[in-house]
Amino acid sequence: MSNYAKSTDFAAKDALTTGDANKIIKGTQINDEFDAILTAVNSKANSNNAALTGVPTAPTAAANTETTQLATTAFVKVAREALYPVGSVYTNATVATNPGTLLGFGTWTAFGTGRVLIGFDASNAAFDTLGETGALTAATGSSSIATYVTVYMWKRTV
Repeated sequence: MSNYAKSTDFAAKDALTTGDANKIIKGTQINDEFDAILTAVNSKANSNNAALTGVPTAPTAAANTETTQLATTAFVKVAREALYPVGSVYTNATVATNPGTLLGFGTWTAFGTGRVLIGFDASNAAFDTLGETGALTAATGSSSIATYVTVYMWKRTV
């Protein structure tokens, strides 16, 4: 993309005295100006259906922006990472691949291997502390363990 830069100062020619050879406007000067303008215009993107080439840049929108402005890769990266902040647990029922590879961000470690996750319950002393572990049968008083599904679980640590 090129910008137009005027090469002949036609207004300055007006200040020259009559008879000065530099006061004459030459056809080549006009052609050179029009060619420079044409080059600059033709190298700009159309405002309708622009086909950008190279590595176009744009300002990065603030987090949580909900407008029709362009979303840069930096904005998308921040938005995507906000889905799984550090401390989040990712589960997948069919793919054992580390989420860092699948999602493209974060450091993830295997989490809860061989265990069943229980939701936090402030009203139940057995489940009112985050990260607490224990036997499900002892906590519920049941003689059998609840039904479960085995999934791959990863916890984001960075």
